[in-house]
Amino acid sequence: MYLLISSLISLILPFFSQIHLLKKSIFTPLIPTTVLETIHVYASNIQTKELGFAKIVFGIYAVGFIWGLLRMCLGFIVMKRIKESARTEQVENQLIHFNENIESPFSFNGNIYIPDSFQNTNNLKIIVKHEQAHVLLKHSRDKLYYSILQAICWFNPFIYFYHKEAELVHEFEADEFSIQEYSADDYAENLLNVIQYNQTPTLLAQHFFKHPAKTRIMMLHTKPKVARLQKAAVIIVGIFICIALLIIQSD
Repeated sequence: MYLLISSLISLILPFFSQIHLLKKSIFTPLIPTTVLETIHVYASNIQTKELGFAKIVFGIYAVGFIWGLLRMCLGFIVMKRIKESARTEQVENQLIHFNENIESPFSFNGNIYIPDSFQNTNNLKIIVKHEQAHVLLKHSRDKLYYSILQAICWFNPFIYFYHKEAELVHEFEADEFSIQEYSADDYAENLLNVIQYNQTPTLLAQHFFKHPAKTRIMMLHTKPKVARLQKAAVIIVGIFICIALLIIQSD
């Protein structure tokens, strides 16, 4: 929630700043006509140069924005092709799309995709349980939100850190959901046995083999009380930061 809300607030805060500046510019001091004419001539020259520079900056931004949208469109096309070429079977009361052309299990928009090589393995049930957690917690919506945010704010390095942290939190949540049925030790052993590095080429999917594995295994053995205290600390710090930013904007 902190990652989602704070990223949204960061988009809204600049608009408050613009409104504040507009309010200040309502009252203008009385200036002699000759001075105003001189200022107008210099301002016109500066504005012409600024417009040329602004066009270049806007062109660069437009290229990055269009590239971000194309990546999203490519992701949807890849998903559609994988689903069309998959073989659908029911496992653990869940429809699974098995496909020989993918190398790692993943889920997207309520659908779970698993490579054919995992179909008859002992790890299949745990993998399905993990991906079911992503589906039930609607992690695909968060992925889509951050993908859109990356397209809009592609020049901002923090959005990529946010996206990466959100993916890691998704894995923590899915791991926690999975160990309700399986022990943490068995689940961690399964994670180490089947982990791979090849991923399906799209930023929209929610992958089972998401690193760092060491951090995920440590979280599996973290006591709930400690985890709750950590969450509370993060929320409190986040609230104070948001309040401080609002106070700075209002000054």
